[in-house]
Amino acid sequence: MNYFNPKTAAERYSKGRPDFHSNTLKHVKDYLHLNKKLDKALDIACGTGLSTKALLEIATHVYGTDASQEMLNLAAHTDKINYSVASAEQQPFSDNSFDLITVSSGVHWFDIDKFLIEANRLLKSKSWLVLYENYFISEMVGNDNFTGYYAP
Repeated sequence: MNYFNPKTAAERYSKGRPDFHSNTLKHVKDYLHLNKKLDKALDIACGTGLSTKALLEIATHVYGTDASQEMLNLAAHTDKINYSVASAEQQPFSDNSFDLITVSSGVHWFDIDKFLIEANRLLKSKSWLVLYENYFISEMVGNDNFTGYYAP
């Protein structure tokens, strides 16, 4: 059962998720010493696209997949992001396609063994798989008040 398939679940998700992804990807960019944009990045379990949109800051071609069409219906649509309905364990892309794959707060829904095999298939040599959760470090770009709201 996919708990995110109902339209009402996607609407609640869209309204309730904080947009911390740009800040997290800034830290990823610094950690990986990325001096220029990557060619292709994929965001798996992208939900309504907040985490996918943030990839535009570090990749030229950005893709997002989610198992729920309703989630993708509410995603931030732009001609710079390509969305597809797909499970994490079975992606619609060719082998060795991506420089970076990200998953934000979704990996606990996956069949982890099958997902890791799929991620390995999709990633180019010397590329990255980045899994991150929504543990906040009291930073949110554009919202200084967040620090007072949520202190670790």
